[in-house]
Amino acid sequence: MFTMPETITCALPEQIGNTALFVGRKKEFDYFLGDWYYYLQNNMAQSQAIVARRKK
Repeated sequence: MFTMPETITCALPEQIGNTALFVGRKKEFDYFLGDWYYYLQNNMAQSQAIVARRKK
């Protein structure tokens, strides 16, 4: 029967990719939603599409 070791001696490698894809999302939401909210308050709002990202 398999028993779990007390310590992990090696870790699996990770493929993280471009970190700007994660930290840049706040900038995108601020850009898209911030302007949209400003235009909404001033009664000039138009529909915009937010680009979705998929995990690699």
